[in-house]
Amino acid sequence: MPNYNFEDIYVLQNILNKPVLKANSKKLVTGGAFCLYLRNKEINIAKSISKLLDAEFIRESTPKEFLKYFTVSELNQLLNKKPGLTKSLLISEAKAILTDEEIKKHNKYMTFYIVSDLGNDILTKYKNLILFFEKSNDIFLYGESNGRFDASFFFKNYTLNPLDEIFNYYKDKRPDIAGRICYIKEDYNIGILYAVQSISKIVATGIDDMKERSYFFDSFNLRRRFVNEWILETYSRVDLSEDNIIDLIKHEYNQQFQYGNLISYNLFEELQFATMMNESEKLEKISSEISELVSNEY
Repeated sequence: MPNYNFEDIYVLQNILNKPVLKANSKKLVTGGAFCLYLRNKEINIAKSISKLLDAEFIRESTPKEFLKYFTVSELNQLLNKKPGLTKSLLISEAKAILTDEEIKKHNKYMTFYIVSDLGNDILTKYKNLILFFEKSNDIFLYGESNGRFDASFFFKNYTLNPLDEIFNYYKDKRPDIAGRICYIKEDYNIGILYAVQSISKIVATGIDDMKERSYFFDSFNLRRRFVNEWILETYSRVDLSEDNIIDLIKHEYNQQFQYGNLISYNLFEELQFATMMNESEKLEKISSEISELVSNEY
């Protein structure tokens, strides 16, 4: 078993573009703070740095690797030059003529940690875990719990593509999750199916709420319920005819929508398109109609 975990890989991935100081691992070489969180939990940076050093996934910078962090004025001071050259030319000259000791004598010089060649190989190995880090909040949304797929899962199963794995699991269970994955993958023609299913499910849930709790009659508002940007974007980018989309809506209404006896197909189709086109006024009107229908029935 490796003596590092998914948190350490997350730290390593961030160090790739945000080198941290050796003297203070909570500070970037550029001066900003280095503080990382995974699912609202702060990572112990110092502990991860120690493990990454032991594994030789990071190394100390060389003096010449720090040259790009000097200002033009500081580079001129190092080279005893008058202002005039560009920073890139100053760096090239400094690399050519200055020794490491001369660079280290400057009072602004600092040693930082950089990802090693071995560290880059490890990042390639865990590319699917890194993809999960990058996309998990878009898939599950901030704060939404998910007990099956997490960073630990894709650390252990690093050959699995998280988008494919999560989609295959949720495609028949959670149309919203499946739809968001299609949106991330830019697979809009498949994603529109899950947009239709998600709208249907949200409406059915709203009707359930009204049936169980009378105070929902006054607060039922489809415009407030549909805050899913991926639905709007999927519809705007889909490469299907309106007739094809209507066929999907009809199939959802006839095969899955549980309140077909209460909501007519025409109203169902109208709310689908009003949602996908973000027609606020129409959604307000449809909300009132549905609320009245439920009130009269239940």
